[in-house]
Amino acid sequence: MELVQALYPGKPYCLVDNWTIFQAEVTVDELQKIHAAGQLPLVLFAHNVRFDSQRRFDVGDWVRTPFSPKPSGYVRKPRSRTGNKLQPVLDGIGSHQGTLAA
Repeated sequence: MELVQALYPGKPYCLVDNWTIFQAEVTVDELQKIHAAGQLPLVLFAHNVRFDSQRRFDVGDWVRTPFSPKPSGYVRKPRSRTGNKLQPVLDGIGSHQGTLAA
């Protein structure tokens, strides 16, 4: 939590465990619209919320994100929140049992 707070002061965040990033199957037309919005057809699903800075989710809840901007190294920055992955995601698609701030 300290790392996310230091890198992105004042931004909301959600720490999660046991997460997977899915790539949605979309048509060429849908993909063009998603790209035009600056997004990729990637959705993060987490089985376990550990902490939510805005208390939108309770500990133990599951959560999923909308389509995301392209991940870059360890940083995942959703449209409305700051994210800082503690584990890289290869090619934008992956699964991990560790913690992620989204």
